[in-house]
Amino acid sequence: MILKLKNFFLGKRNQMVVLSNLVKLVLIIAINRLLTQYLEFEEISKYYLIISTYSFFSLIFIAPFGEYINKHLINIYTLNVLYKYIESYHFKILSLISFLILFIICPIIYLKFGANENLFFIPLLIICFVIFKTIFDGNISYLNGTGNYHSYVIYNGLINFFILILAYSSITIFDSNYIFWSLGYVLAYGILSIQTIFSIRHISNSIGEPNIFSFNRGSIKFFKTLFLGNIFFWIITDGIRFFAESKFGLAKAGLILLGFSISSQVFSVATNFLGPLFSPQLLESFSKNEKKDRIKGINSYSIKNIALYILIFSISFYFTEILIKILIDKSKIVENLLEIVRVGLSIELIKCLITLAKQYCISEDKLNSFTFITFIPVLIFIGSFFIDFEFNIMSFIYMVLFSYVAYLVFILINTSKIIKY
Repeated sequence: MILKLKNFFLGKRNQMVVLSNLVKLVLIIAINRLLTQYLEFEEISKYYLIISTYSFFSLIFIAPFGEYINKHLINIYTLNVLYKYIESYHFKILSLISFLILFIICPIIYLKFGANENLFFIPLLIICFVIFKTIFDGNISYLNGTGNYHSYVIYNGLINFFILILAYSSITIFDSNYIFWSLGYVLAYGILSIQTIFSIRHISNSIGEPNIFSFNRGSIKFFKTLFLGNIFFWIITDGIRFFAESKFGLAKAGLILLGFSISSQVFSVATNFLGPLFSPQLLESFSKNEKKDRIKGINSYSIKNIALYILIFSISFYFTEILIKILIDKSKIVENLLEIVRVGLSIELIKCLITLAKQYCISEDKLNSFTFITFIPVLIFIGSFFIDFEFNIMSFIYMVLFSYVAYLVFILINTSKIIKY
């Protein structure tokens, strides 16, 4: 066992991925320190609401088609000119989403704030965020999934470096608010997303079939089965930010969102150390013809990840106080932050386990059951607002945690039925 671990970490690819994530960790610490030093809780809350709005369109309208491509990525890469397929996908889906954002966001801003300078600027900021981040995240995922880990490693480190430089420059040159902090992110993703396009073109099979992405029966069916489930999933992930803001106001919501964000980033950075090393195995499992081969592949992938998640949770939960002091400027370390972060870590662990269970649904086209199961925690969470007792910050975060526990229980029951063969 020790020899296997030694060989695992001595592999050139594995060393590069781990090294890039060490660099990424340092950069994320610096980004968080700047965010919490220069932005007040109200501005931090507004920034996270921008991120939640982005995730609404990304998770609900883009992610289902992205999951569809991931499921068939190995076949697409082998048989087609990959860049033509990917670029046609990005053009078609992002054009539609851009119009949708203008159609939805502009009226909401007008009804709530009237005609002001943000009426079109914020929707345009969100559109740029959606376009550039979708292209960047999708392309580096495809690079890693097709074995081009050198490019993945480079981009994985560069993006946070660009965010650090451009976000800091924006708030120092202009003003320390959420608009200019978000602008730094958009510029960073914009610059690097263009470069990832050339990387995808470079690794594409030039002699494959020149097929392009289309909204065919298969992709539309896949979208419809994930659409409603992703709406429910968004409500209990990013949607809770809007519930918190409406219930407690921007300042108190900023505390909750900051605590949950720390937990999310700890898991994101930690899982990125080893997660990308396992993801090609998952994509390969999706391409198997026999159910038993697909399930065995996903089982192997899941076991490795579960061990990683439990280790991350245990270490970060024990050293939470130290993590807070490292990641957050001392001016934002206030009462209840420690407990909020620990509850957030528990939620992140459950989210990771739910994501693993979802892979079985995707593999075996059992996504309708995923939609029904996701509705249960949403019902619990929203229903709690109609219970006649006074909510405070702590009862709010524990209600979120309880909703996730219920979610995990039901999805594990469903997964146990799927994996039988």
